Amino acid sequence: MKKIRLVVASLVLALFTLAIQSNLSYANAKEPSEPIIEIIKPEDPEEFIKEMGWEKPTPNAKLDHIVRIRPSDNGAAHNQQKIDEDLTAKALGYSIKVTRQSSSCGVQPKARVSGTGNIDGNLVLSQTVEVSNSFSSNTSVSAEVVTASVGFDVTEKKSKTAQYTVNTNGKNYQIVAYDDFDRFEFDVYLFGAKTGTGVASKQVGFCYAAYQI
Repeated sequence: MKKIRLVVASLVLALFTLAIQSNLSYANAKEPSEPIIEIIKPEDPEEFIKEMGWEKPTPNAKLDHIVRIRPSDNGAAHNQQKIDEDLTAKALGYSIKVTRQSSSCGVQPKARVSGTGNIDGNLVLSQTVEVSNSFSSNTSVSAEVVTASVGFDVTEKKSKTAQYTVNTNGKNYQIVAYDDFDRFEFDVYLFGAKTGTGVASKQVGFCYAAYQI
């Protein structure tokens, strides 16, 4: 009788332990983060287009709105990688100090679609394009050193899908996708002496401009 009770107790303990482990695994699982979405309605669309350096799809096109879509965890990944890799640059005698961080939309279109949309009036842009990070400097600092200091691969290229939908209400629209960049302006030091400046750009998403044409 005692043996039966011990077996039952062992089974109950095993099931209880399994339940705890399952709950812990569920609790530790990361939910996919929601993207950051910013909607822009310029007061002066024509001036906004000039400031961005964009070209209108047609001479009479009217910019209706802009939507920026980017991941919400982009900054955290940058900071962690910077901590891990910053020693590489210092070992080579270089020290790069980020002086300003900002974000901006690119100038060259990456994807576009035109029309009045489907039967529901929805015009859908969905195109896979190649995007890339980049850097420039007025010094001879290498891409490896900049990568180690800013915390992301400044030479990385990859494919992303530009995807956005506009309800046209039966009117003729064009959706244009531009790169969305995080920009890091920096000073370059070699063995403590400042030798120049530069800027590194990380492609983090897309800016979608909706034009009525």
